[in-house]
Amino acid sequence: MFLIDFMLSTLIFFTKSSHGIFDFVGTSMHLINGILFPLIFLPEKVYSGLLYLPFPYLSYFPALVFLNKADFLQVLGFQLCWLLLFLPISFFLWKISLKRIEGVGI
Repeated sequence: MFLIDFMLSTLIFFTKSSHGIFDFVGTSMHLINGILFPLIFLPEKVYSGLLYLPFPYLSYFPALVFLNKADFLQVLGFQLCWLLLFLPISFFLWKISLKRIEGVGI
């Protein structure tokens, strides 16, 4: 979750307002990460598609691990894979956004 928010925050340097972006992403993440309702209630194709995204591994699958309905090591492995993917992207976006920072009144 931190790296997703961090990448969004670095992209804000390229826009004039961040409210719409954060509202859209926040609402979308609540819908597709299993906080509002269990993802198993979704149609099978949608559920299968969400398994390839990082969002269900933020709350839905950790809840399933807690209920002993998912394998801890498999969920942890998926989370580590997403971490290893997002970490270099985050650093790349940070380096690009550092060039866009303007300090006024400093």
